[in-house]
Amino acid sequence: MAKDFSQLNTSRAMLQMQTAQGLQETEEQLTQEVQEVQDKQEKQRKPRKRYTPEQAQDLLESGRNGRGLGGVKMSRINMAFTPVNYDFIKTLATMRGQTYTDFVNHLIDISREKYQEQYAAAKKLKNSF
Repeated sequence: MAKDFSQLNTSRAMLQMQTAQGLQETEEQLTQEVQEVQDKQEKQRKPRKRYTPEQAQDLLESGRNGRGLGGVKMSRINMAFTPVNYDFIKTLATMRGQTYTDFVNHLIDISREKYQEQYAAAKKLKNSF
């Protein structure tokens, strides 16, 4: 004997199937729109200029920061500061409109000029080993 399913309420299942189908179509449209935007951005991008280490050094000595110097790695140090020194760097860098790195590099430039003779002697001693 065959079962009779004609009285079964399938409206909820049909609604879920239609919703799922609509979501799939929406997802496909979004994927296509994202791909179009990415293609447009790639066409607009210019190739990034690469610098030799010598060119980068000249730019850095002229006062430019190291951001955006493609192909050149800047030396990095992970440093910890006392709260007083950190507040000093934070406050004065903000007042001067500089990044913390730019401000610390400025302080080191001043110190390097002040101790130029001692630095030269230390380099000479270091290179003698």
